[in-house]
Amino acid sequence: GVVTPVATEAAERSDTGSIAVTGTRATITSRCYEQALERLRPEAKITSIPCPLFVPLAEEGWTEGHVPEEVAKAYLSKLAETDIDTLILGCTHYPLLRTTIATLLDSIMPRHVTILDSAQSTARTLAALLEERGLLKDATDGEPAGHDKEMMRFLVTDEPRGFMGTAVRFFGGPVARAEHIDITPLAD
Repeated sequence: GVVTPVATEAAERSDTGSIAVTGTRATITSRCYEQALERLRPEAKITSIPCPLFVPLAEEGWTEGHVPEEVAKAYLSKLAETDIDTLILGCTHYPLLRTTIATLLDSIMPRHVTILDSAQSTARTLAALLEERGLLKDATDGEPAGHDKEMMRFLVTDEPRGFMGTAVRFFGGPVARAEHIDITPLAD
């Protein structure tokens, strides 16, 4: 899972116990991050903010400039009224807007806010688990298995060509192909 690793890191790293969570409407409505934080640090003060426009901004590559700055300001300005010291980026797209978010928070918050994203926390947790079980590949052995984008299989629920353009921003270069899948039968 991606929730527990970043919630654990936030609970451990927050000095004040005041933590903000950003996510899509569905993520915030699910309260998954809040519940994890409440289990890990019952006294925590949690501020949750849905930021749905961050997703299309990231997908379109609008991660810096006037438009994303104004969207971030509209969503996150209310944090100035809190004493948060840690913010969770609760969506895979949001790290692409990290610089814009950090710049805004630096301008409105009285203290530095540590920004955490679930991908990095999950990767660290997975690395520790693999090391604990003796399964971590030695970096001197070359690229990790599956690192070659030619070998990866991408399944998308949206238009594959749109994903291919977005993938460049996420993976730092083009991916070989993506396949469309229909998840409707899975929902039944």
